[in-house]
Amino acid sequence: MQKFGQGRPPPSAKPEPAYLRSVFGANLRELSKSAPSIAQLCRDLRINRTQYNRYLSGEAFPRPDVLHQICTFFQVDARILLEPLSEISNGEVIYAGGGTRIRSAIEEAGILQVDSKNLVPGAYLMMRRSSTDTEHLVVNLVSVRLEPDGSMQMFAVLTRNLAERVGLPKALYERRMTGVFFQHPGGISYLSIVRNMPIWDMGFLENAFMGNPNLFYGYSIVTQRFVTGGTLMEPVALKRIGSTMAEMMAARRLVGYTHISKMSQPVQKVFAQSERAP
Repeated sequence: MQKFGQGRPPPSAKPEPAYLRSVFGANLRELSKSAPSIAQLCRDLRINRTQYNRYLSGEAFPRPDVLHQICTFFQVDARILLEPLSEISNGEVIYAGGGTRIRSAIEEAGILQVDSKNLVPGAYLMMRRSSTDTEHLVVNLVSVRLEPDGSMQMFAVLTRNLAERVGLPKALYERRMTGVFFQHPGGISYLSIVRNMPIWDMGFLENAFMGNPNLFYGYSIVTQRFVTGGTLMEPVALKRIGSTMAEMMAARRLVGYTHISKMSQPVQKVFAQSERAP
């Protein structure tokens, strides 16, 4: 594999178009590695995938307006046409989708630094009232992790029977969910997504329901109705699970499409209180 800079013409030589295309293609391939997929990247960039593949292979240059679009998206400059990426950046490329300005605003606001004394990393049950049946909850096990950059992330897998119930793919890797929490004065918000699907769950949770520091409560909004007549906004709760094997096994038995009567009294009160619209 050709390395960055290999075969570079001396400074006095005029670079050949083929060389420039190869440099740009190599740089673009490196930048594209941070994206979840080329298809998603092309959608975010609003560039035809066939044309983008030609850029990647070094067969073509982008028009000036398209180059500007690519540079703005990846937060690099037009030197990616001329110089290896390793020489014009720190080599650390973060895929931020189409929301680089939003990401900057979030970082400036400092809301990615969630108070880990409040939201303690560990295992949780995330419970959302069914969009079609007020007597049942959609319950998932969630792992909350404190990442090296200080952000608080969530990881979960939808249960197979729940995926079947709402018409989602049944394969394990297709049922994975990832998300991130944000800190606010009155509680925490979150955004989670289902792998490779345009399904988002966005919510806000207040701290310490009835003084219980391990129980958060609020509302969530999903971006897709799974059945006719289903609602998009429903009450949601997040309950920390104890670290013993017995507590973990008891929590595991609640996962899935669960009748509210099987939940603890504090959790039942959360959803009884949430009958009213927020």
